[in-house]
Amino acid sequence: MVAEVFFAAFRKQRHLPKFGKVAKFNLRHRTYYPCVFFGISCVIVVLFLCNTQHLTVTISLLAAVGGFSGFLYTQHSRDTQFFHELFREFNARYDDLNGRLNDIRNRPKDQRQPLNDTDKNVLCDYFNLCAEEWIYDEAGYIDPKVWRAWHNGMHYFAENAEIGKFWEDELKQDSYYGFPVALIAGQSRSRQEEKGGGQG
Repeated sequence: MVAEVFFAAFRKQRHLPKFGKVAKFNLRHRTYYPCVFFGISCVIVVLFLCNTQHLTVTISLLAAVGGFSGFLYTQHSRDTQFFHELFREFNARYDDLNGRLNDIRNRPKDQRQPLNDTDKNVLCDYFNLCAEEWIYDEAGYIDPKVWRAWHNGMHYFAENAEIGKFWEDELKQDSYYGFPVALIAGQSRSRQEEKGGGQG
């Protein structure tokens, strides 16, 4: 129980530079736990050999380390299951939007018109999806490689002049759970090139 409270408090502090990368979920972290257990156990055994009078303390420490390592495994398994559920749900929602999003993004320039209500509804669904992905990444439940792939996809659509402008206008209304406009910033040059004929 104490370990769970400690871990929950530790996760909430993931925004701190010192702890951010440690507390954030990563599928590879599972491979680190045996190394942590072995390393700490070796230190405890060495300390015991230096003073064999503290056998009880040594056994207690080894048991504590083993218990904490087991907790980490259990917590990681739970996080992995939760991540898998999120991953499947988000990908299913994106698959449903993908075709319509690409139709909007890839319209020939000579056929482009201002976004209509149908376009905006599709885009708002996508913006909500991105905001939810961001929230769970901030909470530490998304593997970094997966988040990078999703973020690259956001940039891909934000490069489009109409989509990028509409997205930025929507974010100014603060209606996407605090999703920061900086995550899609840096696309203005691409949009200017697109307007000027820099992109096909």
